[in-house]
Amino acid sequence: SEDAKTEYFITLFNDGLASSSIYDDNESKKKYGYFNEKFEVVIDFVYDDANGFNNGLAIVKQNNSYFLIDTSGKKVSKDYYSLTYDYENKVYYGHVVTNNSSYDLLNNNGELLCSYREIHKFSYGYAVVCIDEQKYGLINTNGELVLSEYLYVDSFRFGYSVVIDKDYNSITIDTSLKELYNFGSTRIKY
Repeated sequence: SEDAKTEYFITLFNDGLASSSIYDDNESKKKYGYFNEKFEVVIDFVYDDANGFNNGLAIVKQNNSYFLIDTSGKKVSKDYYSLTYDYENKVYYGHVVTNNSSYDLLNNNGELLCSYREIHKFSYGYAVVCIDEQKYGLINTNGELVLSEYLYVDSFRFGYSVVIDKDYNSITIDTSLKELYNFGSTRIKY
């Protein structure tokens, strides 16, 4: 009988570990784990997906949930339907499993900064958040609400955003959150 041959698919090393995949026994499904720089398995192949480490944390998927683990393989966050790391702003966005209508913003250390009904991608250091069904605002990368009480807030593009206030006025703002121009009411009058 021939010796069994195992093939691993290893990614780049980060924080001294590299995620890797291997097919399960029946070769129908990949499982993911982590190797150290000596190519020793340090986190077993139990995940359905695994990202590289960043600042001692990695996003993994198991049983249809995403969560953060540390370099020892210990789970260090709650479960999310989706979990993404924003490399530019050094924050995580997660859609919470236990509360279907909630999103979390986590800092680079995996600590909860804030939760909102929705959190959109950061642009120019701000993310649009849905406070409730009729209120939107902006948060900064620390999770602080810096603009609120608007009916609509658009993401920044080319350094500008459009907000709609409670009186349906369409207002252009810049990244200093200064009001530049009020275009007046956007309500359609009959």
